[in-house]
Amino acid sequence: MDLNLKGKRAIIMGASYGIGASCAEALAAEGCNVIIVSRSMENLEITRKEIAEKYDVEVRALTADISSHADIVRLSETERDVDIVVNVAGMNCAGSLLEVEEPKMRAGFETKVFGYINMCRQYYPILKARGGGVIVNVVGVGALARWDWYPYGGSINAAVNAFTQSVGSESLHRDNIRVLVVNPGLIMTPRVEKYDAQLAAEGKTMFDFGRPGADPSEVASVVAFMASDRASYVTGTAVNVDGGLART
Repeated sequence: MDLNLKGKRAIIMGASYGIGASCAEALAAEGCNVIIVSRSMENLEITRKEIAEKYDVEVRALTADISSHADIVRLSETERDVDIVVNVAGMNCAGSLLEVEEPKMRAGFETKVFGYINMCRQYYPILKARGGGVIVNVVGVGALARWDWYPYGGSINAAVNAFTQSVGSESLHRDNIRVLVVNPGLIMTPRVEKYDAQLAAEGKTMFDFGRPGADPSEVASVVAFMASDRASYVTGTAVNVDGGLART
């Protein structure tokens, strides 16, 4: 299926590896020019080279911290030729009520709640001035699953889900901008692998409901579709890519 993304330009946050990098590759595979962003250039440059070698698109790599308001403002001032914004950010907030220290919890909110909100606040007017566009917030099914080992991460994800759905509820009809969430389940990224290993040492597993997502590309394919005109009537909603985990 041709997603009609050829020639479009997308900016993808958190794109040095994992789901963010896979989203960038999925969009590039559809002919989308991509700007990949992460806090450090080391892994980001590796991803840039890999995508540029495989696809005939423009691939640029920039450093910015999504938790820094100043970085986001700077990014939006220099990178305005954008049709699609994909926000991806990992956070280390796994742990029960008393296990997670407040600094870590606050850092999670700064990164994923305020980071995503600030990206939306900066890029929404830019997309509106261009006649429309798409914002996809990649969040996490922890917002719905209610795990006792993830109360802070779940709360952070739930906040971003609520924010996105509120902003996206009228954005299409008012400004021709679609704003939506893609919620990955337990996809086998390096971060999930690390935490699952910790649980395994305690005789536990986070995958007792079934298999994990085998690869971040399973999420990225959904993100690419949702960012395309093939999903032109989808906004203000959350799409779960979780193997049914949110129902457990």
